[in-house]
Amino acid sequence: MQALGDHKDGVLYGIGGGVDVPLGTNVFVGLDANVEDSSAKYCESSVFTVGDRACVKTGRDLSVGGRIGTTLAGGAKIYALGAYTNARLKVSYTLAGTRDSESANGDGWRVGAGAQFPLSENLFVKGEYRYSNYEGDFSRHQVLGGVGINF
Repeated sequence: MQALGDHKDGVLYGIGGGVDVPLGTNVFVGLDANVEDSSAKYCESSVFTVGDRACVKTGRDLSVGGRIGTTLAGGAKIYALGAYTNARLKVSYTLAGTRDSESANGDGWRVGAGAQFPLSENLFVKGEYRYSNYEGDFSRHQVLGGVGINF
């Protein structure tokens, strides 16, 4: 998460689903949809005046997009992805014991790359790097590790 000029870490969790369609011997395209949340939160004190506190917290993130990639020996897949994403962002400001907060949804786009490795016929693990950019000049970099089931 990038907020107030600094980078902070958090945990990403959620559920996703998709389908891959083969295009020839080793090439595939896929559709993908995800519902996620994050524990990322960043607070800074004395932002505008001594003793105040401003916080930015990411909330749920919805995305739908596609991926294109290749299947390697042993069933491993590498791919590039692109998606529309909509995230919730909550900003709060506290001064002299009075707290104001506001939540907003931001539309944006996502690009990234990943790899998927089979553990069995129906079970796989995957890793992804994703960059998302939302309206309001909010962006974030995410590294995702996941476990999935093939149906």
